[in-house]
Amino acid sequence: MRTRARLAVFACLVIVSLGCTTEQPQQIGAQVAQVAFTTQSGVYQYDVWERYIDADLDGVPDQFDPQGRPIDPPVQVQCRQVVDAAGLPTIVSAESIPWTHSLEILLLANGETDPVVVTTLDAQSDLFNLTPYDTGRSSSQPRPPCTAPEVCTPLGRWSGAARIVMESRYEDLGRGYTPPNGPAVTGLYRCPGSPGGGDPRLDGTIDDPGTPPFSLTLERGDTIIVRARKALVPQNGLETASEPILSGILTVGGRRVDVAGNSSSSTEAGAGVSFSYTVR
Repeated sequence: MRTRARLAVFACLVIVSLGCTTEQPQQIGAQVAQVAFTTQSGVYQYDVWERYIDADLDGVPDQFDPQGRPIDPPVQVQCRQVVDAAGLPTIVSAESIPWTHSLEILLLANGETDPVVVTTLDAQSDLFNLTPYDTGRSSSQPRPPCTAPEVCTPLGRWSGAARIVMESRYEDLGRGYTPPNGPAVTGLYRCPGSPGGGDPRLDGTIDDPGTPPFSLTLERGDTIIVRARKALVPQNGLETASEPILSGILTVGGRRVDVAGNSSSSTEAGAGVSFSYTVR
């Protein structure tokens, strides 16, 4: 976590809570302000399971399939898109989806006339900062479509914005294999994701990205100014059913505060937020 006392870095132990109340905090000396972001959108839903082959029934995942081809990784995460009675994909509202965005935070110190940028140059790229993955999960799901010698462990029903879906390395790519007692299995259960998005990040550098939230110490009369803009394109493998909304959250002294300006973007591609707060 990156904490700045004006321009000096020091450790901070306060975590942003999205469920905290919105009110003016009591000002007793310095206050820690924290900035975090989420991106909301409609996404598709998937039943997810772990699958491996155990032809010799020794309880250990086989390194090769029945045709002698290597399996990498031996334990694979597979997905099946959830559909309704009409066969249409089910769409759910994710609490957050991993979407990149730019970031610029400025500090206008009490009595000063020129604000100072306190975030990095790298953070100004709309491909650098990454909002969190969706963590919502339902334990309800049909039995995975596995037959011997496959072993499958249900992992629940997840949105396509969940990290477990987006970072699956299962890539059957249609080559398939033929179980002893069934038809050839192809890439029907490949998850839509593409590994490589990495951890959520906010500020920092390419070599040393910061962990959300961004923290800054404010004195009475100081003003924090926040600007961010979402990227035009999603992360590789992220499938959305609607254009996302980028939202910024500001807490001061552990309490969410009302801000001046727009803390939520429109659904327009590349839209952003711009808001400020002055400690009274």
